[in-house]
Amino acid sequence: MSPEQVAASGVDHRSDIYSLGTVLYECLTGEPPFSGELQSILYRIVHEIPQPPRSMGADINEDLEAVILTSIAKDPGKRPQRASEVADALRRCQTRLHQSDLGKSVMLTKTMMLPRVALSPFIGREKEQAELQKRLNAAISGECQFIVVSGEPGVGKTRLLDEIENLAKARKLLVLHGRSIEQDGAFPYQGFCEAIQEYFRQGTRPALLTT
Repeated sequence: MSPEQVAASGVDHRSDIYSLGTVLYECLTGEPPFSGELQSILYRIVHEIPQPPRSMGADINEDLEAVILTSIAKDPGKRPQRASEVADALRRCQTRLHQSDLGKSVMLTKTMMLPRVALSPFIGREKEQAELQKRLNAAISGECQFIVVSGEPGVGKTRLLDEIENLAKARKLLVLHGRSIEQDGAFPYQGFCEAIQEYFRQGTRPALLTT
């Protein structure tokens, strides 16, 4: 299901190209680009950048990975504009595959039909959003991460943090909040204390992301 289908916006043949890219992704990695509960999947389709298949352990070359990732681009304008373009690209990959005498294993998994839900996509800040998602994935894998988001007032820092928080919640991570106030007499570690207090007020103890 393409982002434009989830968001109930304009749908054309490029939505089918997205679906094809999703099938190719799952065939080569053994998993769809996004998984989880239904609402989490729908949110991630619209907002989250999928991990490259090679980072998921798929033994493929860069050319085939590029075909898949461009096919599942969020923006239909950044996907191949015709199915024939995808077919030609796959034929080129197949030729290189035979030439290099590489064998690939293919894993098939179940697919599902998803209902249409209107969501507002996050426009712009692709570079920053991709970096935050990269750090989130690293944190989930067990690497400690500390990220500072800075900039002039009104440039969209809060919205950017809201997006990464929503992605974390979609993946069942606990998000804690703390605010440090820049004024005379303010407690220097107030933000950390607020996050710790919020943690102990929670009844459950899922995985943790602090903002």
